Amino acid sequence: VVFIRHTDRAEEVDENTFFYSQETGGTLVSSALEKMLEVMKARYSPEDWNIYVAQASDGDNMPSDNRKTQSLMTSGILPVAQYVAYLEVGRE
Repeated sequence: VVFIRHTDRAEEVDENTFFYSQETGGTLVSSALEKMLEVMKARYSPEDWNIYVAQASDGDNMPSDNRKTQSLMTSGILPVAQYVAYLEVGRE
């Protein structure tokens, strides 16, 4: 399991940091998708591993990032993933 968190930049973190860190900032979803592809290329080739993706989000993304995010999903992630889940959480 790889945990990637992001605001305007993404980083791979441990499970505790992922669930309990309260860092805030602008949201660039593409940064997390790029980090996922980077980790996958370095350590988890889809030829050898089943790729499962789960994203939890408050639904925010910078409008200028939407096209890049869509492109990364459709051309980079969906073709190699066995399963992709998206969960949108409430603000409260």
